[in-house]
Amino acid sequence: MAKVNLNNDIIGVLDIGSTKVCCIIAKADIKGNLNVLGVGYQLSHGVSKGHITNIAQLDSCIRSTVSDAEEMASVRLEKVFININSVSLQSNKAEAEMFISSSPIGDDDVVRVIEDINKKLNIGDRDVIHCITTGYSIDGSNGISDPRGMHGERLGVHFHLVSSPISHSKNLDNILENCHLDIENKVASSYASGLSCLVEDEKKLGSILIDMGGGVTSISVFKNGHVDFIGAIPLGGANVTKDIAICLSTSLLDAEKIKIKHGTVILEPNSNYEYIKAPPSWRG
Repeated sequence: MAKVNLNNDIIGVLDIGSTKVCCIIAKADIKGNLNVLGVGYQLSHGVSKGHITNIAQLDSCIRSTVSDAEEMASVRLEKVFININSVSLQSNKAEAEMFISSSPIGDDDVVRVIEDINKKLNIGDRDVIHCITTGYSIDGSNGISDPRGMHGERLGVHFHLVSSPISHSKNLDNILENCHLDIENKVASSYASGLSCLVEDEKKLGSILIDMGGGVTSISVFKNGHVDFIGAIPLGGANVTKDIAICLSTSLLDAEKIKIKHGTVILEPNSNYEYIKAPPSWRG
């Protein structure tokens, strides 16, 4: 029986993909470093290309995954960070401006502007996953990274919105509630991949990060130190496996083995002369 988690430094992450569902439980030390306590992993059921196709199957899959991680970590999760990896994600830029009452600009002014903008956000039937501040302006002058201590009458903020359909978010909320889990926060998979894989120089100079999953390939574009675009297409590693199986007339299992063993995007001088044995799809 797993003991109840009473510590705020326990972090649970749930990654729901088209081919796998995994859960990681970690504990933060006094320096902020994360130590992994438990991991759970299951083949994904009830999800296709980032869309939920069967709530009951996904519910069962999540329960098994989280239970395995809890048993390994000897804790019981109450909240999790959950990823959003769907072709329905939208990436939009917006800006707003308001008059400020104090000069120079202080922390309260910055917080007030951002809070006012968040209250006025209206993107229809969509759920805001991220509202990322990318820069400020003072009296129409752009390119300001930190307006505190500066003088002016109008403080503007530029931000990047990432949203998903309300229906998708509600389905996830209901499934996690049935699993007795609260959602700590939702994170766009491609944004998380960029933050974890790119160094500061890469984000400042400009980078495109492509993350190929089983059913969805997500894209994140960074420049000037901030995420500039997030997107996804409904194609992934499973499509590559199917193409190999069809072209070589072999089974999906053997095609997956061929992809893992021989798949590469780096061509070598002898690549055109290399032969690969592909077992036939039928076995006599």
